[in-house]
Amino acid sequence: MGRYEVEWDIVFARINSWWDREIAACRLTDLPSRKAALDTLDRELEERTRQAKSEMQPVTTLFDSHRVASEQVADLLIGLFAPAGSTARFIEERGNMELDLTKLAFALAHFRAEHGTYPEKLELLVPKYIPTVPEDVFAGAPLLYQLNDDGGYLLLSVGLDGVRDKIPENGTEDAEDSGDDLVVRMRADAPPNSQQ
Repeated sequence: MGRYEVEWDIVFARINSWWDREIAACRLTDLPSRKAALDTLDRELEERTRQAKSEMQPVTTLFDSHRVASEQVADLLIGLFAPAGSTARFIEERGNMELDLTKLAFALAHFRAEHGTYPEKLELLVPKYIPTVPEDVFAGAPLLYQLNDDGGYLLLSVGLDGVRDKIPENGTEDAEDSGDDLVVRMRADAPPNSQQ
């Protein structure tokens, strides 16, 4: 066995321990707690990766050298794969919110087809069109729903940053202008049930 030979049991145990912590953080139900736990893990990951990339500290015994080398390999591997995990989490949260907004848009269209106008509030869709009104997971609060003067509506989630961004005046959904907000804007140009 060489001086810094990797012990793969140590590597995989350390990696598994890290992912167990990531999974526990992802299972937190409210976004602020989940985000705080994941931010803590991200800071720890940065420190671990920085230390693993630096020169190995002198060790005094053969056993310690194997352990230190194995832990450094584990930390480097975690550093390679953990950012992809973070991105996947955020994509999943955004995708789920987009799906909720799409379902709401269909429910609103169904309501308008039957009543001639959109409802004054989303709660009027329950229970006939949707079982419950989804919450804006990024705000931990109700989604923004506003009726427009033209008879259409604006439906909005604040996105991952938790801040409502400027919405373009012209009604376009230019990502550069609307930040990370998730926006559904419906204009009521044509009467319901009309063929366009």
